[in-house]
This record gives sequence, structure tokens and C-alpha cells, in this order.
Amino acid sequence: MRKAMFLSACMLLYSGMVFSQLTSFDLSKYKLPDVKRKQLDLNFDLSESYNNNKAKPEDGETNSDTDFNFYNSTRIGYRSFVNTDRFQSDQYYFLGLSPEFLKQKNSGGDLDKKTEISTSFEIRSENRIYFRNQYFFEADINFYGGINNDKTTDKLSSYTVRDRQE
Repeated sequence: MRKAMFLSACMLLYSGMVFSQLTSFDLSKYKLPDVKRKQLDLNFDLSESYNNNKAKPEDGETNSDTDFNFYNSTRIGYRSFVNTDRFQSDQYYFLGLSPEFLKQKNSGGDLDKKTEISTSFEIRSENRIYFRNQYFFEADINFYGGINNDKTTDKLSSYTVRDRQE
């Protein structure tokens, strides 16, 4: 029984790596039709949290902590796909913006603030030009970038940190 289970498991794992093609299937008869497709994707994410904790220990002094966090992520993407007999093209453009604000305060007078704005963008283009003799020329572009601007303020230690990354 254990050998049968082991052999069955091995066959299942191995079968994922086996490929075959029927001899009666002629791939030269297949032709992708002329296609023009455009797609616009919009994503919007909004998140906010607020926590206020108060504690009154036995000594009578009230301790409080307040945390406020706001986060937004907005993304827009555009894709265009074209297929003809002589040309195939897939274009993708993406732009994202993500601001975040964080504020932490306690009864001891400590105040921490953080403001961060992140942007990202991507341009991707894949283009093929087909020739009559079964050859093609492909020119691709892939470009990605982003900017992150971060400002942190800590009132207790009296410093401000500004960080800008490109």
C-alpha cells in the first residue's frame, strides 16, 4: 500500500513536467486573427486608522496614546494590444501615487509625524515585425522608475529628517 501511494505521488509530480504534441495536429494551419484591444485599469485604495488608548494606573496619573494613520494608493494602467499578419505590438503604461500620513502622540509630550509620498511609473513596449520568410524583428522597451519623498518629525528629540529617493 505504501509503495502504491509513493508511486502515485511520484507519477503525479512527474506528470506536470511531461509535454507532448499530437502528430495529427498541424500547427501551420493555425492563424491568430487580426486583433486590436485596448484596456484601462483604475485602482483606488483608501485606508485610515485612529487609535486612542487611555489608562489610569493606581497612582492616578492618566496615560494616553493616540495614533492616526492615513494611506492612499491610486494606480492607473493602460494596455494596448495589436496583432496583424505583419505586426504584433503590446504596449503598457502605468502610473501610481501613494501618499501616507502617520501621527503618534502620547501624554508624555512625545509627538512623531511622518509624511511620505511615493510615485512610480512604468513603460513597457514589445513590438514584432514579421517578414515573409518566417523571420521577424523585435524591438522592446522596458522602463521603470519611482520617486519617494519622506519627511519624519520627532518632537521629543527635536529633529526633522527629510529623505528623497529617485
